Amino acid sequence: MPRSRPRSNKGKQKKQGRQGIISLPWAALSFGLLLILVIAGIALRAGAPLAESWPYYHVRYAEALAEGQINIHAQDPLLVAPREHRYLPLHYVLANTVRWLPEATRLLPVLLVFAAFGLLIIVLRRILPTHHRSGMLLALALSPALLASAVLLGTEALDLFLLALALWLFTFNDRHWLRFLALLPFTALAFNSPSGAALAIASSLIIVLTQKQSSSHVLIGLLPGLFGLGWHVPILWMELGVQPPRYFAELGAWYGTSIFYLVLAGIGLAKIPRLRVVLWTTLALLIAGALSPHFLFAASLTIAALAGLGLTVLATRRWAFIELKPLALLTVLCGLLFINLSSSFQLAQARPSDELLDGLEWLSTQQTDVVLVPPEKGFWVQTQANATVLLDPGPAHQSKETRELLNTLWTETRLDQLAADLRKNQISHIVITPDMSRGLVWDRPEKGLAFLLRNNETFKNVWSNEAITIWKVQQPLQQPVQQLKQPEPPEQPETGAQQ
Repeated sequence: MPRSRPRSNKGKQKKQGRQGIISLPWAALSFGLLLILVIAGIALRAGAPLAESWPYYHVRYAEALAEGQINIHAQDPLLVAPREHRYLPLHYVLANTVRWLPEATRLLPVLLVFAAFGLLIIVLRRILPTHHRSGMLLALALSPALLASAVLLGTEALDLFLLALALWLFTFNDRHWLRFLALLPFTALAFNSPSGAALAIASSLIIVLTQKQSSSHVLIGLLPGLFGLGWHVPILWMELGVQPPRYFAELGAWYGTSIFYLVLAGIGLAKIPRLRVVLWTTLALLIAGALSPHFLFAASLTIAALAGLGLTVLATRRWAFIELKPLALLTVLCGLLFINLSSSFQLAQARPSDELLDGLEWLSTQQTDVVLVPPEKGFWVQTQANATVLLDPGPAHQSKETRELLNTLWTETRLDQLAADLRKNQISHIVITPDMSRGLVWDRPEKGLAFLLRNNETFKNVWSNEAITIWKVQQPLQQPVQQLKQPEPPEQPETGAQQ
């Protein structure tokens, strides 16, 4: 009887070698890269308390909650355009942080992102093979959206943590009752932001359909996501078409994706046919992101996860020219690093300068009615100067009408009509910054309102430095003309040095 030949272990060894691309070492590498990039992003901010403008809005609402000023149906007192108070789960988390540990407020997004990344490592170990898990961790760690969520104090960091916590509970295989506890973080995620609601729906659909779980389990994330979207519909409707989003991190979108990530995501979807449900989910999120910037973070995270699968495909497939494989992978990795470093530099410049903050601090000591300022700087004026503005970057009723009024005030060339409009809208101060004449408001200096500010009878320069100029609207004199005294020489505006 012929002896049977022993089965070769080459295939098994090859499979084990293929799966060993990323296990614990790659998870540690991804975590280390995330740590380095987050620290670099924070260091580039040069010690600034808060970057960008939305964190000032969240801090103002959180401080109101911490002080017990809770009135859900009241209008925002620092905004002329009507807007009701909308307290998010982030505001309650921030309020407790401000109340019990105020020093940790700036580090809160970093802590949330690191905790979320650790939970995602556990989740991916449960649902993905090792060679797929590796590229996804690396792509997520280098994602510009992840870096921005760790640096900026916004809803995105809490969204990521709640998503990771919900998926950690949702993917328990031996303890089915823990899956129903995922309903709590899914609900908080859905009501925290529109992007969170989209992530709750998309993640539950993807997990159930790709992991072959019971179809009833999809309701754990689907129902909170739908209710959350319904709660956010008024905000989305008010902002529809008002703020067109920027999609790519290369163009300055904090939570946008990248061209490199889009290409890698396309490779991942093309080479893994069983992820068709992910394709349709991604397309839905991209369409939502095109309509509203609130969904851009959800779309960017989904694309980053798919880009990780594409990176794994490039790393594990057989190349016709094996010499080109390390060069191609090195090029892709350098491209991802360059995008992240570019985002870090942009984040470092997305903060109000010290000179601007000095001017707003001085304005907080003055008696003001309404301050005329571009909406992009509205949150800074509200939080730092405690002053009312016509419009800010947040959603508001009648925002289109208010924007038309702002455009009229900025471009008015008739002094009498401008003075009448300013007094009609109770505008007492005007804030001018250098970037307003470089495309933010006007395309060249001394145009429209900037030219009419020369009139000393209507406007008075009360503060000036290299970053901000504050003008006061003079009230019309009520006494007869024959009783007017000789005009006194105009006072010199105050400066930071004089202060």
